[in-house]
Amino acid sequence: MSSNPGNNRRCAGCKYLRRRCPKDCLLAPYFPPNNPQRFESVHKIFGASNVAKLLQQVAEDRRAEAADCMVYEASSRVSNPVYGCAGMIYQLQEEIMKVQLEIQNVKGKIALHNAQQSFSSVLQQQQQQLQEEHKERVIGVVGASNDVHHRGLQEQCAYNLGGTELDEFLWPTSEVNSDHRFIN
Repeated sequence: MSSNPGNNRRCAGCKYLRRRCPKDCLLAPYFPPNNPQRFESVHKIFGASNVAKLLQQVAEDRRAEAADCMVYEASSRVSNPVYGCAGMIYQLQEEIMKVQLEIQNVKGKIALHNAQQSFSSVLQQQQQQLQEEHKERVIGVVGASNDVHHRGLQEQCAYNLGGTELDEFLWPTSEVNSDHRFIN
């Protein structure tokens, strides 16, 4: 068997279809001979003539992208005959919705945590303020009760001393001599 030089340059499409590959073959740039599985899957799903028609309808600068899309759709249909790439899209949308729900859940937890921290700090400030007010009241009540108690003691001592003012008894206005006797 002699090898034909035209056989070496046939694209994967022409090899699969067992035909000669013309120089201006529409499939050659997108289905190279070293990757025959790429054309096989597209041929199974779309058929060779439909692939050629689709590529002819697309602008030349977008044909590579169209071929890649057909390959992706065909391989998706082979792996998932019912939904094809739509099944993958649906699965990805489900994952996106789950992640968005999880993000909302985390944002809610963060907001709750921040609210608890804010409430806790406000509560601590109110407790400190109440404690300070309570101290002020206690000091005021104790001071007032001390004044009342002091006046009560003064009156009791004045009664016991026979009407003399306690302040005069404790802090006499007259001077004291060296014998510690009062000088009037």
